[in-house]
Amino acid sequence: MYTSYNQNGRFYTLPQVPTFDEHDLWRYKNAAFSKHGNLKKTIVHLVISAPAGLSGKQIGELLGLSPQSFLHHFSNCRGICREKHDGVYVYFAEDESVYGKQVQQRRSIICRSPLITITEPEAIMILAAIIKHHGIGLEDILVLREIKKSRLSQAAIQNFIVSQGLLKKTPDTKP
Repeated sequence: MYTSYNQNGRFYTLPQVPTFDEHDLWRYKNAAFSKHGNLKKTIVHLVISAPAGLSGKQIGELLGLSPQSFLHHFSNCRGICREKHDGVYVYFAEDESVYGKQVQQRRSIICRSPLITITEPEAIMILAAIIKHHGIGLEDILVLREIKKSRLSQAAIQNFIVSQGLLKKTPDTKP
């Protein structure tokens, strides 16, 4: 039997009922359950299995709980440790071999070069071109007069199209 990790543990479910997600979590209405038991065991499992540790915000998002409501209890929890990285508390595994890998992974994420971004007016211009010329691809966007005039790079336009899920889904078919 599983007990909810929220709602003061007042909800129960039989082992065959939940369909747990990739984080071993399951929700039914307002009750949240974990394969690992109570909130403490669940957080320890999530932190230890996270490749780059987890910030309080990330833990809260995974659990569907406000981090301010429970994370202060986990500053000295056995199995995990908490450190400040770039002004944010991050929870890592206490085990030194896992901890080392998590910190290294977190640093590599932080050190990656930022994506090329575009301004809102440039985004609107690209979206307008896509709407006006339905089914237009990246190469066709690059040759449009307004795009050439703006001097947007191919990488910036491609980044925007990919990040917004605007890639053409089906290939052209010729009659």
